[in-house]
Amino acid sequence: MWVEHLIGRCFVKKIIFILAVVLIILTACVAKRTPADASAIPSRPTSYIAYDAASGLIMKYYEFEYDANDRLYRTLNYDSVHTLTMYSDRQYNANDQISSTASYSGGGIPDYTYSYLYDAGDNLIRINRFDPTSAPDGYTIYSLDAYKRVTRSSSYTAFDFETDYRIFQYDSYDRVTMESTFSAGGIPGVYYIYEYVSNGKVSKRSRYNSVGVLSCVTLVMHLAVSVECKHGLLTRPCVTIGGGREPQTWESYENQRYLSTTGCIDCCNNGGCWKSRASKVFDGDKKDEEDLCIYPVEINYQFKGKKMKIPKCMKMIKPQDVIREIEKYYEGGILNYGSSLNNNIRVKTKRKKK
Repeated sequence: MWVEHLIGRCFVKKIIFILAVVLIILTACVAKRTPADASAIPSRPTSYIAYDAASGLIMKYYEFEYDANDRLYRTLNYDSVHTLTMYSDRQYNANDQISSTASYSGGGIPDYTYSYLYDAGDNLIRINRFDPTSAPDGYTIYSLDAYKRVTRSSSYTAFDFETDYRIFQYDSYDRVTMESTFSAGGIPGVYYIYEYVSNGKVSKRSRYNSVGVLSCVTLVMHLAVSVECKHGLLTRPCVTIGGGREPQTWESYENQRYLSTTGCIDCCNNGGCWKSRASKVFDGDKKDEEDLCIYPVEINYQFKGKKMKIPKCMKMIKPQDVIREIEKYYEGGILNYGSSLNNNIRVKTKRKKK
């Protein structure tokens, strides 16, 4: 009996010994992977420096500050000589979601404040914007599909006037494949097509893939000059429908075809008129009363049940005028028909394996 008891005690001691050895090994592994002073190594970025690609000089400098829960709560923007130009603060709700943000360019009064609203499933559905006096200054509404993906974002003024919106499309992997922008009244603007490589990285492709640009006086005409052209061209061909609002010498680029009517109407006979609207949009802005075109022309396009109006200087530019300017790029040899118009903007997607 005492022999069996001794053997049993030895077996238990062996088990305890083995467990102790395993515990020591695991402790050593953890100690090896954990620095002596873990707090000295930042778990998130604390600063970012933007350099000029040509000169290598510092252009901007950013600093990031975090709260006790390791959440970003302040971003500080500095210029090239490290002078603070702006900073922004964040606040969070109980679910660690951003509940409000505020941006400051000087003093303790925010330039703008934003509040964020979420649905029962913690999906962002609305952002409210407030001016420096804390008065409502507009908002953005996000529409979701059955899969909780944002299919549309609509921006409104404080008077519930929709100024612009964006439409999003997705592939079978819930990745955005196309983003289309529209201005008030559903007028199409810039669109972006997203293409993914094998590692899932996205590259935003829009004017980069285009062989040329047709635009009014918008950001697009400036992107045509500033964004690298993949087709081997020094600059991207662009036809801009300018009208008579801005002087051509102010707005146009040397390599672009700029359709201007300044000097053809008395309102812009000595440069552009700089008017902002052709008809009232009833959004509460003073431009409705003080900045209207004096020669609006009604066109066959409905907006909120009424025919839309455009400036006479724009109506004077005919489709054949635009077509002719595009043809000049081909006649001059900058562009060649049939070339550079391959399937470069094809969206590549893969179906999920069943």
